[in-house]
Amino acid sequence: MEESFPDLSLRSIDCTEMSWIESILYFSPVLEKLWNWCLEEEKPILIMEPYGGRMEEISEAETPFPYREGILYNIQYFVKWEDGDIMPSQRHVNWIRSIYQNMTPYVSKNPRVAYVNYRDLDLGKNDEAAKWGHKYFKNNFERLQIVKGMVDPCNFFAYEQSIPLPPLNLSEGKREVQ
Repeated sequence: MEESFPDLSLRSIDCTEMSWIESILYFSPVLEKLWNWCLEEEKPILIMEPYGGRMEEISEAETPFPYREGILYNIQYFVKWEDGDIMPSQRHVNWIRSIYQNMTPYVSKNPRVAYVNYRDLDLGKNDEAAKWGHKYFKNNFERLQIVKGMVDPCNFFAYEQSIPLPPLNLSEGKREVQ
């Protein structure tokens, strides 16, 4: 084992010893790009949360949080600024939107998903629930609408991206809750 890994057809000379962070940069060139993009901003914040492990053992449909199998990590990027003037604010907003665009080739696709606790109004607001609902909840979105209809039928807990009530069945005059 110290000389070779026969099951993998590897020899020790085929391997390179490196630190954890070196391996991340080695296997994920996008992280180096992301780091360089962060250097363009004054106060960028980048948080990487590893997924996998036991999370993959739980079905996507078992909880509202669907990001399980095949998701390596969650990347959260945002920027802080304290100047209330509109011009600097727009510059920071433009920067974060450029990061979002730059990351497109490297993140989940069909749909590009998002984590609901990192609310992003660029994904849409309540009038576009079908657009953002599947990005946050994947196939759990319709089920969450049914739960919303049962526990909050008056839509008391409403905000820009709250789960909307299920559609109204006009022929019966009630919500489609099963």
